[in-house]
Amino acid sequence: MGPLRTVHQVHAPEITVLTEDSASGIWAVADRLSFPPGAPLSVLQGYGHYQEKYARVGGRWVITDLRLTRLLLEPTPQDRPGDPTRQ
Repeated sequence: MGPLRTVHQVHAPEITVLTEDSASGIWAVADRLSFPPGAPLSVLQGYGHYQEKYARVGGRWVITDLRLTRLLLEPTPQDRPGDPTRQ
């Protein structure tokens, strides 16, 4: 991701086994991206869910589909006075 610094956390998985070789899951996600000086944003904080589908292929579970649904995005402009997250 180049000069970005990021923290990406997923929590509280809800996995449903559909068949012997397929499953689906939903994970809560929170992430924070810190941008370098000169970028339009200083920070972008986001919240949402990953929706995933899994399949057992050759005896191993793999992700076959992944979708991120955002519930909230909180951008912080680079030029916000007194922003403690400025680099």
